[in-house]
Amino acid sequence: MAGDSRAFQYYTLFSYFPRSAKGLVAAYATVLAVYSAIAFATSFSPMVPALYAAIGIVYIAATRLAVPYFDTKKSVGLAAASITLGLPAEVVCDAFGMYGVSFASLPFLTTLVARGILRSAKRFVVCVAVAAFTQLAFYAIHICSLAGLAIREALVGGSTLAALLILGKLQRTNIGNGVDVLALANAWAKFILVRDPSELESVFDRCGVEREVVARALVLNSASGKRIAVVVPGIHFGPFRELGSSPFPHMLDDELRKRGIEPIVLHGAGSHELDIVTSSESARVAREIASRLASEPGEPAEMFEPFRVSDDKREALVVPSNKLYLIAISSPVTGGDDLPHEVQPLAEKIASEYLGVDVAVVDCHNLEGPRELRVEPFLKLLREALSRMSRQCSEVRASIAVEEVRGHVRGLCSPRVKVVGLGCDDKSLGIVYLFGNNADVGVRERLRRVLIEAGFDDAEVITADDHLCTATTFDAPYYAVSVSQPLLEAVSRAARKAFKGLERASLRYLRIALKTKILGDNAFKLLRVAEGVGDVMLSGIKAWTILFNVVGFAYAILRAVHLL
Repeated sequence: MAGDSRAFQYYTLFSYFPRSAKGLVAAYATVLAVYSAIAFATSFSPMVPALYAAIGIVYIAATRLAVPYFDTKKSVGLAAASITLGLPAEVVCDAFGMYGVSFASLPFLTTLVARGILRSAKRFVVCVAVAAFTQLAFYAIHICSLAGLAIREALVGGSTLAALLILGKLQRTNIGNGVDVLALANAWAKFILVRDPSELESVFDRCGVEREVVARALVLNSASGKRIAVVVPGIHFGPFRELGSSPFPHMLDDELRKRGIEPIVLHGAGSHELDIVTSSESARVAREIASRLASEPGEPAEMFEPFRVSDDKREALVVPSNKLYLIAISSPVTGGDDLPHEVQPLAEKIASEYLGVDVAVVDCHNLEGPRELRVEPFLKLLREALSRMSRQCSEVRASIAVEEVRGHVRGLCSPRVKVVGLGCDDKSLGIVYLFGNNADVGVRERLRRVLIEAGFDDAEVITADDHLCTATTFDAPYYAVSVSQPLLEAVSRAARKAFKGLERASLRYLRIALKTKILGDNAFKLLRVAEGVGDVMLSGIKAWTILFNVVGFAYAILRAVHLL
């Protein structure tokens, strides 16, 4: 993985997924042990627990056979999820001596994988046959009526049919560009389950469009030889995990540090339409930007005193120069998400009319909230930011400090924080940079206070809109950065170092235009399809889980009143 090699592992400490094959085996064994204990308590026979264990092992082997790219961890995970669907029915039926009913649900998830995602009839038949055999095996060791066996096998058939109905509904979805939804599902599963991005990125590549993107940067060269870069690369860091340009801020960070430049890589205006289609293309773009930043001299720039402007909902920190205005927008009242990409060309138009300089809009992403899709609400703020001229700095000072976070902070994709210090004569500004995707209420206020206590006159908090740790948990697409003592301590250490390290620096401006392939408007089409697929899958799984357990309860009741 690009960037900090610990980033993904660090973040998934907060995931509900077991983090190792041992953890998943333990979870699977626990479910089987619960079933076995209930069965032994009612049957007093070691045969039933032994059969549970045997079927558990056989099913893992069958799953590995059915899905070639599954390792033991993934096979155990699918097996555990499959038998857990029927947990309530299993517990009730065990009380009346009808063991192994939950194994009738085995074909449901495996049909979705083997028949739907892999489109393999042979593997699909293997999975269904194993499930049907389990019911015969439990029938053989604890004889019940043929009607009871028929109910068991009907549950096997029902599990299969329910999965096929879901797949049929999905197959009727068309996303164009020569991609069908089941091919997308297969690509998605390969990435989620074994972190193989090749097929999913191939889908993105077919849907992508070639565009010119513009990276803007201010490079500060300090008196002691340190080089600091504030970069707005003009792309979005998505869609999630290691796909596309999700790891881009880490990639560019790495490439620049290799060349002796310590950067902060900022998120500009725009959303997933600006995602680069593949991680390999992202790596190429990162290398090109870093190489040109390190080798090209750029244009000398004169810095002016930073200032703030605001309206009733938003405020902007403006870092002006005679070459480039950086406008960092926050939404401290309502919060927000990705700024509309049209905000950047609007700012360029206003800047050319008012000042004759370039401009880079920065989305601070420092308070989670609803996304504003219209560009009009930003017009007043941009005009005010670009119609002011502050005094020129007679002396520019700069510094940067990087600190490790000693402990885990929910929402951080990498356990590092950076603080950039900027000085204009006797005034100073500190910028906290976090590898996260948005921030909880109170984070910005607490961290700004930490910087001011360290000596800065003003402070801002910016997250990278880091998608490297998006889609790693069950309960939310991502976690916003939260306040915690380890975070406060790391920022405090970095702030003190950055304030103390402020030194005279010169400023240079670079504008780097290059072509790459981005998702464009197809990004939102893919996201809508993914959302629709998720809704169909989730509603189908919920419906069948309820129906399966209702039938299981009915089976137990019929047995209890001696009708079976």
